[in-house]
Order: sequence, then C-alpha cells, then structure tokens
Amino acid sequence: KARLMWAKGQKQAAVAAMRTHIEGHAAPPAPNSDWAAAHLSLNRWVRELNPSWWRSGAPRDEVESFLDLAVEHSCGGAAGMVDAAIWRNWALFHFRVVQYDATMPEPEQVSHLERACTAFVNAVCFEERAGHGGIHTVADTLRLLQIWAQLGAAGGSSDVPIGCVDRVPVACWAHVAPQLVAQLSAPARVTRLVVTHALRRAIAYCADAVVFPLWLTAGLNDPEGAQLDGSTATEAAQSARHVLLSAPDRTVVDDSRSFVAGLEELSMTINERVYHVLCRTLEAIGKEDPGSDHDKQGAIERAVMLTIADARAIIAPLPKYGAQLERFNRLKRHFTRGDTWNWREGRGLAGRVYEDFKSLVDRIARLRLQDFAKRLTGRSFNVVAPGEVDPRRP
Repeated sequence: KARLMWAKGQKQAAVAAMRTHIEGHAAPPAPNSDWAAAHLSLNRWVRELNPSWWRSGAPRDEVESFLDLAVEHSCGGAAGMVDAAIWRNWALFHFRVVQYDATMPEPEQVSHLERACTAFVNAVCFEERAGHGGIHTVADTLRLLQIWAQLGAAGGSSDVPIGCVDRVPVACWAHVAPQLVAQLSAPARVTRLVVTHALRRAIAYCADAVVFPLWLTAGLNDPEGAQLDGSTATEAAQSARHVLLSAPDRTVVDDSRSFVAGLEELSMTINERVYHVLCRTLEAIGKEDPGSDHDKQGAIERAVMLTIADARAIIAPLPKYGAQLERFNRLKRHFTRGDTWNWREGRGLAGRVYEDFKSLVDRIARLRLQDFAKRLTGRSFNVVAPGEVDPRRP
C-alpha cells in the first residue's frame, strides 16, 4: 500500500504509511527479505524528501538507522538482488557522507570509508552471484578506487581494502585495468599498495583483459600515442604484467621511477611460466613417439593443449605475431587428429613453434620500456562512477 502511494506521488503519506506498517509489526527473529526491503524503501524515500540528508542531524541519523536495520535483516545472498541493493545503499550512505562533508575529521572519514569499502564489496559479490553483474558492478568497482584514494589521503591503513580486494570477483578488476594502472603513481602509499594487489589478481586471472585496454589507452587516448607502435605498447604492457606477478617481495610500486626500474629489472622473466612449460612439453614430444600407446599419447596431447592455451594468451594480443599464432593453431589440429602421420608432422611443427616462441621471449626481454611506463603511470584516469559527480570538484 505504501509503495503504491509513493508511485502515485503521495510521498509524505507513503512514508507515514510505511512507518506505521513497520511500527505495527514485531521485527522477525530471523533475516527476512520483506522486512529488509521495507527499511530500504523507507531509507530511499526519506533521502528523497530531505535533499540535505547527509548533514549531521535527524534525517541523517534516521537514514542510517533504516539502512542498519535493512542490513541486519538481509538474507546473506539468498535474496539475490535485494541483498545487493541493501549493501549498495548502505555503502553509498557512508561514501557520500564523506564526499559531501568536507569538514569531517580524518579519523571519522576513515571509519566511514572502511565501512563503505566492505559494503561495496558485499554488493558486488551478491550481484555477481545472482548473475546480474553490469553497470552497477563497474560503478561500485570504480567507487572502491575512489575510496582507496581517499583512505590514503586521510591516513587510513591498507588492511581493510586489501581484505576487500581478495573478496571481489577477480574479473571486476580487469574491467577497470587502465584506472588501476594509473593509480600506481597515486601520492599515498596505502593507495598504491592496494592497487598493486588488485592488479596482480586481475593479471593472473586474465592477461588479455588487462593488456588490451592498456594498449588502447596508451595508443589511442594519449596525444603522444600516435608515435607509439601498437605492438611495442602492448608488449610493454605485457612486461608490466610480469613486474606485478613475478615480484612477490615488491609489495608496492613506490613511484613511477621505481616502477620503470622494476620493469627493466624483471623483464627477463617475461612469460617464464609458460615458456618453461612449453619447453618441457616440446622436449617430451621430441623424445617420445607414442605410436599405439594411446594413454601416453593422450597425456602428451592434454599437456600440449594446456600449453597452447597459455601460450596463445601471451601471443594473441600482439599484432605482429599472427604467424606464430597460426602455427599454434596448426599444432593443435595435428595433435587432435591422433594418427601416426600427423603426430610425426606435428612433432616437427612443435620444434618450429618452440623456436618462434623462444625468439618472441628474447625480443620482449630486450625491450626498453621507460617512455611507455612513464606515460602510462603519469596519466590521470577518471575513477568517478558513471552518472556520479564528485561534489568536491569545482
């Protein structure tokens, strides 16, 4: 009834009716999605009727109490999108209180931002679990980046955000790869620490999803990017991937200079895991001719398939290596046919692929990356969520 009144424009009456409904019923002893949704609706309505709700006072306290009760009665994911909406609204409350109140003391800012960080992560997790990841998920991920920057500026620690990074579905970080890389040069060490942790997870999950947007960002958005060869830019981004993956002791990139130094120092490790797996597999192929031993042939074929999948992930984004990619495809076709003639021909082809891949690794390892890395880390990417304006920006 209250929602119908609100839809008809009878807003004050709707709020009164919803209050009466809530006050006339005892709170359920267990989580209840209807009870949570009622408090969520009341929170939205009170905010709409009080545009300055975020200022200290009764409206702000009331909004917070409604959201606290909605969170308390959320069903832990059983209600799907209802839970996602509850956590998102609770997160936005704490996020916007800090945004709009420029005079808030730093310890209070940190408290609100840490709660917002945890709540946004819960919203993203519930939404992804329900199979409805989309614009809300991207927006919430960008808000997490804003929170990290604000936490660093307010003197917060990295403990809460790093714990949150590990809970977010890793694909979400790949969606905001350029923004993450840009934050490697953020002024606050806490921000750089958390961003590095998120990038490592994204890159380990899907290198292509990180490398390709970096290439586009450097090659198309930078006015100087026209002077960058697209393949070189992509290879440089691929090397940056290994800076983050191959340096467990480098917990943070302290500044753009150390970032460049790290690229140079660790570029020789490029593709190390895939490269050595490929070498071992090809060596086994060279020594073994399984003939009619189908079990042994099947085991080697499976190893080849896994190796090809890894190697393709490295080569696919590099425009100049189409021939090598086609050889991988031919190698795959040879080993899936399974007859003796194709096996022997495939073994010779595997040797050529090995030489191609070794040449590729050597060439990438010799790249000089200073110019590209400097441009990339020096850029300022917009991390404000779509449709939202930073109120502190003039």
